[in-house]
Amino acid sequence: MKNHKEPNAAPSRPKAPATDYWERALEAIPEPIFTTNNEWQLTWVNQALADRVGQPPEALIGRRCYEIIHGTTEPPEGCPHVLFLRQGGNAPLRAEVEHTLGGTYVISVTPLRGPGEELQGTIHVSYDLTEHTQAESRLTAALAEAEWRYRTLFDGKGMMALCLDRETGRIYDANPAACSLYGCSREELRGKHPDDFSPAGEAGWARRLTEVAEGRSTHFGCVQQLPDGEVREVEVYPSDIEVQGRKMLCCILEDVTARRRAAEDLADSARFEALVARISRELVSIAPEGCDEVLQPALQEITLALGLSGAFVIQGSRSQDTATVSHGWPLNSERIPLGIKFSVEEAPWAFAQVKAGTIIRLDETHALPPEAASDRGVFERFGTARGLVVPLITGGDPLGCICFLSPETDWEWSEELIQRMQTVGEVFASALARKRGHEHLVEELRFDELLAELLAVFARASASDLNAVVDMSLGKYAEFLQASRAAMVEVDHATGKLAIRAAYPIPAVAGSPRTSSALNDDLPWLTREIATGQPLMLCNLDRDLPQEASQERAWFEARQARSCLSVPLVSGDTVVGAFLFEWTEEREDCSEFQTSASVLAGEALANAILRLQAEARGDNLRANLLHVSRVALSGMLLSTLAHELHQPLAAIVSNAQAGERFLESASYDRDEIAAILADIAEDGTRAGRIISRLQDFVRRRRSKRELVDLNQAIREVAAMVARDAQFHGVQMRYRLSPDLPAVPGDRVQLQQVVLNLIINARQALAESGTREGEIWVETSLRDSGKVTVAVEDNGPGLAPEAAADVFAAFVTTRPGGMGLGLAISQGIAEGHEGRLETVPKEGPGARFELSLPTGGPSI
Repeated sequence: MKNHKEPNAAPSRPKAPATDYWERALEAIPEPIFTTNNEWQLTWVNQALADRVGQPPEALIGRRCYEIIHGTTEPPEGCPHVLFLRQGGNAPLRAEVEHTLGGTYVISVTPLRGPGEELQGTIHVSYDLTEHTQAESRLTAALAEAEWRYRTLFDGKGMMALCLDRETGRIYDANPAACSLYGCSREELRGKHPDDFSPAGEAGWARRLTEVAEGRSTHFGCVQQLPDGEVREVEVYPSDIEVQGRKMLCCILEDVTARRRAAEDLADSARFEALVARISRELVSIAPEGCDEVLQPALQEITLALGLSGAFVIQGSRSQDTATVSHGWPLNSERIPLGIKFSVEEAPWAFAQVKAGTIIRLDETHALPPEAASDRGVFERFGTARGLVVPLITGGDPLGCICFLSPETDWEWSEELIQRMQTVGEVFASALARKRGHEHLVEELRFDELLAELLAVFARASASDLNAVVDMSLGKYAEFLQASRAAMVEVDHATGKLAIRAAYPIPAVAGSPRTSSALNDDLPWLTREIATGQPLMLCNLDRDLPQEASQERAWFEARQARSCLSVPLVSGDTVVGAFLFEWTEEREDCSEFQTSASVLAGEALANAILRLQAEARGDNLRANLLHVSRVALSGMLLSTLAHELHQPLAAIVSNAQAGERFLESASYDRDEIAAILADIAEDGTRAGRIISRLQDFVRRRRSKRELVDLNQAIREVAAMVARDAQFHGVQMRYRLSPDLPAVPGDRVQLQQVVLNLIINARQALAESGTREGEIWVETSLRDSGKVTVAVEDNGPGLAPEAAADVFAAFVTTRPGGMGLGLAISQGIAEGHEGRLETVPKEGPGARFELSLPTGGPSI
């Protein structure tokens, strides 16, 4: 085969083991030593022998051994080498001889064998008879050290190495790396020729080694066919080595085929790493909500780059009880069922493996274990009977997995490819975690906005707004959860039953849901669950409803509901009711945030409901109190009102009698009769107005807000108190400001305040015995933009110690008084966003001012 490099052109070459370990081991022995070939010629001598003989080592190489030992030109009888050969050279030989070195010496002859265990020479040691034991020990240790050095240098090479006999070219030894290349043991390779592994017609090792020996090349290339039939291209770097005193070749082998494959794999790895790095950069730079725009094409690129037939991403639910196929390639493929869901009951083993972060490898050598028998259907359905499942985990939390589909049935997932898939999984897990984190943040912000809106409504709401508050809260939260339907149920603590108070969407048919019958008879299990005050999430009603909830199962089936969430409305220890949200499709469970947020919203609404219900009860009580107060005031005016009614009624009776007399006469004037009837009608109307005013004032009625002309309202009060003031000798004086703006409020309640202040002033004047008592009522528009009604008298006034508590309930300065008049009046003022207060004045008497905000044009 053609050389891959010109001689001496390589910048570097693999190095053979050092060749001096043999000499170093034997030179350390002080006894004369030499080695021979099968022709008894010396092939190596140590310095000790050269010193004894008195000749340099190179002068001794090639001479016959008996010339050195016996000083003869022919081998004499009794020569140790002759004896050694006669015995077949199978074992070391020791013999005593008369040595040319002088005296009797012990001669030790040890065989040297070739790759095929054939005898190739000897090691000859001569030592003094008196020291032969120590000399033998030194020789044994030296040979052992030589063997250890050889093995350390030769076997320890990281590259493949063959030791070849220089003469025959046969393999004398092979290190473990070379054995691995050829697929044979060291014993199986010994004695073989490297050309035994060359393809037919390519026996070039001998010629190439000759070229190396002649210096025409430093290395060569060849092809080796391994026992399994695979053909490998190798590069051979031979160099000289001495093994047990014999010249051999150490050939370092470089697997060119493996090197080329490694280079290709490195290039593929570099391209793949560049692809993953680019995808990672895109996922980091894009907004979290746009991750899907990168994940889908990225999955396609990775699948094509690795030569796979497909891949898809499965994302687990928050509880890890269900999973959904969210991304896949190729699209519109039966093998990639996007949107398909499956539960932990269908694949319990796979769910456990993914949750633990364990890769599931399925190929020719790795199949599903027996404990995954129930998972087999899912794997077959998704086409992953031959594939790789890589968990997606970030921060210890499992998000799902990526399933890679192998392109063929005999595909095997290598460790390197699995590592690449793990890298892809880390990139995808990071992107999905970032997307989920963004979705959770957006959800939290949406909830914060919703809760702020609801709390603002709750704070402004009055008792009359209760139904509207419940409807609005239910609708807003149903839209937040994207529920198909929702209802608010109340707990009747007297009966322990539930009743629907509100529904979403609001029914368009006649019949309010608030008039629905109690649900306790229909849904007993759900009623008990709601009464516990704990949230309840039923992701799959068919699966999650207990056996005793048969009535609930039928009820939900009739409504085509698949999932349900019950959010308790709890305030302290009181369960007000619950929000019931329904979905017509199976829903993932709520996150920890959604659950806590739902409970928080439920508590806020429950508090609002209890407050508004308490306000409603307070409003009813306050209305009754106002009614009683007005009745009491009207009682105080009853005598004067009776006197006021007596005049028109007496006139009516007098006119009626006159008319009768006219009719009894023979002739009567029709005009006169008409005038009498007109007088009767006028007096009757005047009496009716007096009675109507009294009825309006004392009638039990709901508060009615409107724009009130205070001047006109005060004139009506003036008509009511005129007779009473005249009867008690009090002068009523009015200073009503023209162009006074209207104020928003309840006309009767505002009249009640003014009337109460006038009655209090008249009573104070009467009790103090003030002569020429006067009461002034005036209206004005202050610079602050508020309308002020002032009631002032010239009586004894308020003592300083009494002024501080004058508006407190049940505090009075009059014997027999209840002390509620001013307290009620102040409550009315505050209910109109106004203020009732005492104002210091010069001179005798007291002054009260009622200040009210304006809300309309001047009247």
